[in-house]
Amino acid sequence: LLYDDVQKSFKDKGLHLPKDKQKKLASIAKTMSELGSTFTKNIADFDASILCTKEELSGLPETFIQNLKRDSKTKKYIVSIAYPELGPFSTFADNHTKRKELIDKSSQKGGKGNIKILQELLKLRHNYAEILGYDSYAAFSVKDRMSKNPARVQTFLESTLASLKTSVFADVKKVASFAKSEYGISKLDYSNAK
Repeated sequence: LLYDDVQKSFKDKGLHLPKDKQKKLASIAKTMSELGSTFTKNIADFDASILCTKEELSGLPETFIQNLKRDSKTKKYIVSIAYPELGPFSTFADNHTKRKELIDKSSQKGGKGNIKILQELLKLRHNYAEILGYDSYAAFSVKDRMSKNPARVQTFLESTLASLKTSVFADVKKVASFAKSEYGISKLDYSNAK
């Protein structure tokens, strides 16, 4: 069993292939690792904030508001996407527009640079899998799992979605009706989760 696992690991790294292909795989793996690190760093380094008036901070505890920095020009409060501010603001702020603005900024972590990195990673993964003899990275990544191939995964996802679709839509309708009648929210979106 251990021998089989080691042998699979060697094959996944292409050690059974000619030296030129091994070098290509090693180069791709190194590039993917570097891109992954850059992707993570881009998220960690991403900084964004919104400006709010005192009225726009309604619903937040006074201690939270007192700890916010102020913009030197406008004197408005600065609410950043850093967790100590994002979490409470997204949960307790009464102002839907400002909640949405902050959540939208937070969802852009990593910026457009990370979109380019993802596109490059997709190409590299595909090349890696092709060199190992697979049609796709999906085929390579599920080969040793219970599903064995991407078609089975797709079939499972489609059948699960089909079986849940009716009940999910019914639940969403109920929640939307409740939100409208109890809170006056006419359109549900992620920033309504208060």
